[in-house]
Amino acid sequence: MTPRRWTEAANLPVQRRRHTRLMRLSYLLTSESGASIVEFALVLPMTLVLMTGLLSFGVYINNWLLMTNATSLSCQNLAASRSTAAASDPCQLVYNSFQQFSPSLLGSGLTFSLTFSGNPTPYTATTCSGAATYVTQGSSVQLTATHSCSLLTSAVNYIPLCTLTSQITEIIQ
Repeated sequence: MTPRRWTEAANLPVQRRRHTRLMRLSYLLTSESGASIVEFALVLPMTLVLMTGLLSFGVYINNWLLMTNATSLSCQNLAASRSTAAASDPCQLVYNSFQQFSPSLLGSGLTFSLTFSGNPTPYTATTCSGAATYVTQGSSVQLTATHSCSLLTSAVNYIPLCTLTSQITEIIQ
């Protein structure tokens, strides 16, 4: 239903109708009825990009904390289990410990490196039964874990070569 003043304008002379149309146009141009929706449309994309960026950074920090804790606990587990049967394969022990402490980080892009004080060559495989001879009391073991990460936000990877690295050295008990 049309407003009463617009229906009455149709019965007015031509010049008066033009004046009424100009009044309606000036009212529409000066009213603020749609300003908030326009502001919302302008601010929403920037807010969404900011929120997804914060979420991606939060996931990155969480993965870094998980990896640091899992590396520390895995190396402590290796250092404390020198005399057990599990120490016959130190790399497998570290891998299993890491899997237990941080299962969400296992998968592609995760590598381990074990370096013993008696052997300068690092072991990088998940099994290394030959390294059991270096697991002696008082010697040190250094565990380095590396994981590739992604800071993909809104289809843009801001740091394409992102790598998380955690390293710890323990004295074997």
